[in-house]
Amino acid sequence: MCFIFIFSLLFASYTAIANYQPHDGDIIFQSSQSNQSKAIEQATNSPYSHVGIIFIKNGKPYVFEAASKVIYTPLDKWINRGKNKTYVIKRLKKSSFISARNYHFKTSCP
Repeated sequence: MCFIFIFSLLFASYTAIANYQPHDGDIIFQSSQSNQSKAIEQATNSPYSHVGIIFIKNGKPYVFEAASKVIYTPLDKWINRGKNKTYVIKRLKKSSFISARNYHFKTSCP
């Protein structure tokens, strides 16, 4: 019985991942492989050292992130940089009003 329960949980998790469709405003977390990653995790008491916001541009998902400056990175490249390519994505329950298209992002000071 326990085996069936565990198998069901694993299958449900796989199904959720396989059906994931990125949306503007999704928040993605990972533990990066940078030198300062461990210090950030310890200082924040979090398993994650890096966070970004997903947005869709020309039908493709990107991540806004703060690296040496604020940049956007293709989602697959962002995931590949993480430790063991492990990440967590969260979405606000009522996020239908949030859209990157509604905002004008500045990447430099005037």
